[in-house]
Amino acid sequence: MIIKDFFTVIALVIMFFKKILVHVYKTIHPAHWVLILFYSIGMSYFSLPILFDRFNIEIHTYKNINIKIQNYIMNGRLNNHTTIRQLNNKCYHKYCGLLENGEYTLSEIKFINIHGRNEILSFCIKEKCFSNISDSLIEEEKKALKYKATLAMWAVPLLVIVVYLQSACLEYLVTKKHKKTIYDSDEG
Repeated sequence: MIIKDFFTVIALVIMFFKKILVHVYKTIHPAHWVLILFYSIGMSYFSLPILFDRFNIEIHTYKNINIKIQNYIMNGRLNNHTTIRQLNNKCYHKYCGLLENGEYTLSEIKFINIHGRNEILSFCIKEKCFSNISDSLIEEEKKALKYKATLAMWAVPLLVIVVYLQSACLEYLVTKKHKKTIYDSDEG
């Protein structure tokens, strides 16, 4: 008897949610469903890899680079087509960890690209290397990306709710105005 009641309650809950979903489906205009679908696909494409810890991290290395350092900024040409400024020329340490402003020749400079954002990872002058960002900063960047991806995925159901409320209100206003014009025409 208890098992039968349990499954009856589950069936009633499922029927209730089915009625709600059918009502939402019928209320929202098909054009809105298309927009919701495109938004959902776009957000899934960009957010799901991040949510499953598949970050797009690349490290690029350039060798024998002449640079000029001024306070927290490093400038120089990496190759014929790319300058440091085009990627990211900002350092997190004064003089980029060196003793003073000036011109230097780097034996190597590494850039890290975390999901489309470039940062100077480290650079070496002869045998001595300097780190610009630490592993904790990379982890913070990953956490920030994960947070943004989570918000983007939560935006999909919120978008459905907002569009539903807008469609329901618009439908109510149109039918109310329609009823009012019918009653006005009956009186005249």
